Amino acid sequence: MSFAPDGFVRAAFCLPPARAATFYYGVPLCAETVTFAAHGVAMEVTRECAALDFFSIVCGLLAAAAFSLRGESRAAGIAAVAVVPPAAYLVTLAANSLRLIVLVPIDFAFPRSAVPAVHLAVGASVFLGVFASLFFVLRHFRCIPTEAL
Repeated sequence: MSFAPDGFVRAAFCLPPARAATFYYGVPLCAETVTFAAHGVAMEVTRECAALDFFSIVCGLLAAAAFSLRGESRAAGIAAVAVVPPAAYLVTLAANSLRLIVLVPIDFAFPRSAVPAVHLAVGASVFLGVFASLFFVLRHFRCIPTEAL
């Protein structure tokens, strides 16, 4: 359950990934309904497609990384915490845009009855892949200490 107003979620989390997907496919976006059609596949980006849960999880991972930086200096820790929401937002938009772009050719290959399961599987795969990549990047740059695991 989300307490964010629908208008905010639509403008901040649904429209940007839909715009990225329509830019990628070179098709128009109906901003009023957040719908587009590419290669014969009609897509509607709804609140359920907004990736708010993923945003929350990425905020948690980035906050943990920022918390681990606090040992270096208080200013570095505060600056890192201030960067968490915008960085999580950008990661979420990138992941959700990738999900929409990948869904078009995959939707085309499956019958309509399988679309909900396909959307769920593609979303889980893309979001898990992006989350794992972010985790390993943070580990590589030692933002998450080894002893924390």
